[in-house]
Amino acid sequence: MSRELTLEMDAFGVQAFTELAEREGGSTSRALRMAAHYYLGDSENERPVWRVPDCPDGAKSDSAPAGVRVEVDEATWSALVREARRQRVETGALASHAVLYFIADLDSGRVAQRIGDSLSDGSGR
Repeated sequence: MSRELTLEMDAFGVQAFTELAEREGGSTSRALRMAAHYYLGDSENERPVWRVPDCPDGAKSDSAPAGVRVEVDEATWSALVREARRQRVETGALASHAVLYFIADLDSGRVAQRIGDSLSDGSGR
């Protein structure tokens, strides 16, 4: 069983997510699953940007957010819901943040570094 979720991001985020999905064979579901599991797996690193940021209503952009509908498999959905509850945020907000977090780490080379580190130390992490 799968669920549907709308990722709300600005135009830049939507474009970056669309490009990520294209690199994954056009599958937005696979791109979200990969981003979500990467993000959730990074929870112990205590990076300041890891938590979903507080965004007071007055701080939101004047431009309307764009939305991307994505099918989410049950395991990913459950993991996102658990973490969203823990952080006391909406599941969609957490999923959108996870996607942007993953894309930023891809662009910075941090994902490649983590893979290399896990291969060299044998930890799988």
